[in-house]
Amino acid sequence: MIIMGLFFLGQGGRFPTTSFLLFTTLAVGNFLLFGTYIYLLPSTYMPMWSVYIFAPVCFAMGGGLGYGAAKWPRIGITVISFTIGSIFASMIKSAVGPGIQLNSVGFLVDWAIVVASGLLVACICIFLFDYAVILGSGVCGAYLLIRVSFSFY
Repeated sequence: MIIMGLFFLGQGGRFPTTSFLLFTTLAVGNFLLFGTYIYLLPSTYMPMWSVYIFAPVCFAMGGGLGYGAAKWPRIGITVISFTIGSIFASMIKSAVGPGIQLNSVGFLVDWAIVVASGLLVACICIFLFDYAVILGSGVCGAYLLIRVSFSFY
């Protein structure tokens, strides 16, 4: 992850197809893996060795979409810009109302705002191709580099 963070931070804007492949594989693989363990594990008993089965399957499916993103750049730019828009909206949501207790309707409204802002940024960034690649690579690279580096402490 540190090597991927350094690649995204240093060379992500120069090699957009490689950035699309890696970013989409990482984003979709993590989304599928976390979704599986968030929604499947609480309702059933899953042994710990199941991660060795689910992780390669989820990242292989992410790799398939990553290949599509490298081949058709609009898919890659949509995934990168949707992720960046969602990250910015969730950061603003966390900064504005961290102490607000929400019921189930407020929780759904918050997630609807995050998804809507991700879609808005994705629609805008389709026309701003180069800037979206540079911004997405920089944000993803900085996150991976800092998050993984500080996880060792």
